[in-house]
Amino acid sequence: MPSVTRLVLVLLAVLVIPISLHATDAEREARAIEDLLMAPCCFRQQVSVHQSPTTTQVRRDIRERLAAGESRQTILAAYVAEHGEGILVVPPAKGSNLVLYVLPPLTLAGSVLLVVGVIRRFSMPGIGRTDLPHPAGNAASIQRLDDRLTDELRDLD
Repeated sequence: MPSVTRLVLVLLAVLVIPISLHATDAEREARAIEDLLMAPCCFRQQVSVHQSPTTTQVRRDIRERLAAGESRQTILAAYVAEHGEGILVVPPAKGSNLVLYVLPPLTLAGSVLLVVGVIRRFSMPGIGRTDLPHPAGNAASIQRLDDRLTDELRDLD
C-alpha cells in the first residue's frame, strides 16, 4: 500500500506543479501588462498601482483575456483601440511622440558640447582683455588701475 500512496503523490505532484507554474506565469504576465497600462479613469497612475473600480475591472479583464489565450500585444492593442495611445505608460516612438525619444539625447549631447566649449574657452591662455596692464606690473600701472576703479565707482553713485 505504501507504494500506491507514493505513486498517487508523484502523479499529483506531476500534474499539480505544472498547473501552478502556469498560473504563476499567467499572473506574472498579467502584472507585466498592468505595468504597461495607465488607469483609464484618470490617466495618472499605472493600473498596477491605482486603486479604483475601473482599474479593478481592467485587472479582471486582463486575466480573462490571458486565460482565453490572447497575447500581450493583442490585449494592449485592444486597450489602445478603446482608449487611445494615452493608455500606454510608454508611448510608441512614432509621429509626434518621436520627439519624446529624440529630444532628450540631443539635449544631453548639446549640453555636453556647450560645457566642453566653455571649459576650453576659459582654459585657453591669452584669452581676455589685453588692453589692461598686468596687476603685478610697476607701481604706476597699479595706481592707474586704482584711479580708474575709483572713477568708475564714483560714476555708479
